[in-house]
Amino acid sequence: DMRSDLFAAAVILWEMTTLRRLFSRGSDVANLVAVMAEDVPPPSTIRPGAERFDPFFARALAKQPQDRFQSAREMRAALESLLPDRPATQEELRDYIASLPPEGPAA
Repeated sequence: DMRSDLFAAAVILWEMTTLRRLFSRGSDVANLVAVMAEDVPPPSTIRPGAERFDPFFARALAKQPQDRFQSAREMRAALESLLPDRPATQEELRDYIASLPPEGPAA
């Protein structure tokens, strides 16, 4: 059902947050086994400072569909609650981009 789409969106958001692939095991079968069996590490274990996102991803990437967000509206509301009250300035964006590894996200 639609919760699998929300799970997939959460995987992409997790990867954008950590700059790492979440389920990249070398084959489709190995990836599927990882999705079903492996625990998802909290983003803060990979990117210090991302602690505020840990509860969101724990729920969004829960193994059992009934433990995940039940609608896109619910997931969006949870994401919006994590955002700062104002948009980032150009200087903040520039500083953030400058802090990223020069090689870019891990393959």
